[in-house]
Amino acid sequence: MKKLLTLTVLFTGFSFTISFTQTLKVEYQATIKDYESNKKNENKRAQNYFKKTTSEIKGMLKQVPYILITDNENYFFYYEEPLTLGSVSQTRINLMNSLVMNSSGIYVDLNKGKSYYLPTNFSLVRQVDTNNIKWEITKTKEKILGFTCYRAIGQIINNNEDHKRVYAVEAWFTPELPYRGGPTAYANLPGLILYYKDEQSSFTVVDIDESDYEIKKPELKKNKVFKDSDYKEKMDEMTSEMFGGR
Repeated sequence: MKKLLTLTVLFTGFSFTISFTQTLKVEYQATIKDYESNKKNENKRAQNYFKKTTSEIKGMLKQVPYILITDNENYFFYYEEPLTLGSVSQTRINLMNSLVMNSSGIYVDLNKGKSYYLPTNFSLVRQVDTNNIKWEITKTKEKILGFTCYRAIGQIINNNEDHKRVYAVEAWFTPELPYRGGPTAYANLPGLILYYKDEQSSFTVVDIDESDYEIKKPELKKNKVFKDSDYKEKMDEMTSEMFGGR
């Protein structure tokens, strides 16, 4: 389908090219697991802090819509900050997004097989291989929002290519919509992911709408893009420089 309009805007400090075309907008509700105490950690103060923080973030997530815009060639996954979080610090919001999607947003080019985690801190963009996952599509199916969905189990192929997503994931996708995408950097299943779960968080679809929505494509050449292994090394270096003199 033809693009109707293209323009450039600023979004969370990044320059984006926005394309208007026939797209699908999907809204998800996110949650995270309850805090599980580490019996090896005898620091009760730390235990209580993490338990309280987890509870607060679960409460925040009930108010936050996570949005996917896809045209079946590219997709952008991000969060919309509601007015009810106006009094919440940016540090807390960054922590929330780090827990549920490891970034402030995920942009994926399905044709090139490249996924980009946009930063919550510093200015570094982390790039991973969209196809660095092996999906086992099962015969198990159920209806979600009226669409027939199939259960798929995923396993990261090369753990060195994504240090924060090294555990198996579960996704329920529907081939009944002509779109691909989902709340992950690895939504390369033959259909749209309506439910997604990993060891830490989960996303459940609450609404789907097809219209001329915008896909915010970051102009990555203007930013610092690092493959995962190099990204971790660069982050360690920057963190060391920031706190080394203290």
